[in-house]
Amino acid sequence: MEDQILRYPQFDTLLLYQDEIENEKFDKLTVKKLLRTEGFLEVLNDEKQVIYSQDPKDKASYLEKKPEQEKEESYLIETYTEESGKKRNRLVFEEFSEVITYRYNYVNKAGEKRTLLLHVRELDSTSYRKLDLLWRAAIPVFIVFYILLTSFFIIWLNKKVKQPLQVLKKGITDLTEGKQESVVNYKGQQEFEQICESFNEMSARLRESEEKKRQLESEKQKMLADISHDLKTPITVIQGYARAMSDGLIEESKREYYLKLLYAKSENLNELINTFYNYSQLEHPDFTYTMEEQDIVEYMREYLAVKYEEIEMCGGTIDVDIPEKSIACRFDKVQLKRVFENIIGNSLKHNEGGLMIYVKVTERKNKVIICIGDNGKGIPKEIRHSIFEAFIVGDESRNNKQGSGLGMAVARKIVEAHAGTIELLEEERAWNTEFRIILPILDKK
Repeated sequence: MEDQILRYPQFDTLLLYQDEIENEKFDKLTVKKLLRTEGFLEVLNDEKQVIYSQDPKDKASYLEKKPEQEKEESYLIETYTEESGKKRNRLVFEEFSEVITYRYNYVNKAGEKRTLLLHVRELDSTSYRKLDLLWRAAIPVFIVFYILLTSFFIIWLNKKVKQPLQVLKKGITDLTEGKQESVVNYKGQQEFEQICESFNEMSARLRESEEKKRQLESEKQKMLADISHDLKTPITVIQGYARAMSDGLIEESKREYYLKLLYAKSENLNELINTFYNYSQLEHPDFTYTMEEQDIVEYMREYLAVKYEEIEMCGGTIDVDIPEKSIACRFDKVQLKRVFENIIGNSLKHNEGGLMIYVKVTERKNKVIICIGDNGKGIPKEIRHSIFEAFIVGDESRNNKQGSGLGMAVARKIVEAHAGTIELLEEERAWNTEFRIILPILDKK
């Protein structure tokens, strides 16, 4: 019998439940808790009578029938040796060789002797050998299955993950090599499709950024060329006349005329430099506007009252249509005045006497609309669409050196900094030239 036992439950767990056993709280005990295996338990008194038994009906797999409890000879006490060499006693049913009963003697709290019987089934060597053969046969099958499953997973991973990653890698490589028109085309897993779409969107934005960069560089080069042209002309004239006067090539009677001409050219040069300075100042990131809450209607009245005399001196008249009620806005007085100066100054500069300048202020919803126009010869068609770009002037103005081409570009920057808009209205109107400025009104509380 001893050589047939291959494993034995550990009885150390019984010590954990010693209090329940001695107090005979058997409803809290099971063989599963005590021996970590299946079975059922019984408790005998000192006369070998069963005083407690768990219902064995659910234990048919362990015992097909229960031995006579009142007969002491139905139990056989045997001694067995564990693998560690330690000897133990056990109580075995003679009728059932496959069922092992373990006995635990104790004394309860009342001082009565008790015997705890734990009935369990254990494997014999034959069953163990069968299980061992089965396990040995299963190992190669498991290894083959594992290899096949791993191969299938690698193939699946290659198709679902590696292929889209290779497509994306090619797109990134093309982008780093400067092939900005490269587009990643992939149809498959939704997650990878989204990644590829995001990559294409990023690539498109990079192309747009590069294109804007090229345009800015081109505009910068054009700006430098225009600045050089506008500055070089008056400087050349001043140098030529000054040299002629110093060499005595100009008659004494004409010296005053040429001196006035030199002064006018220097004034023109100073105006150009100031305009370039103002434009570059507005472009500087550290430039700030002095925004104040003010009445735009009263501000326009004060400005036009001062401007009226200058317009009359140039042979023109002004027609003003401004409401009586106040309209509150936030604006920089100095910078907004520059907008009006540039518009009205251009009208006076590029038109002859008899000019009529028109100024109208209206309120519409939460906006104030300022219209400034004139009945002059109008702005040439070739520059109307680009009037607000830097260094845009008409051919005649460029030839006569009457403008820097920065006035309206400065005006647009200032208006946009006030969260407003400025536009040149169509020609087919009552006025040949008419600008419309729209600025936000402060919320009325």
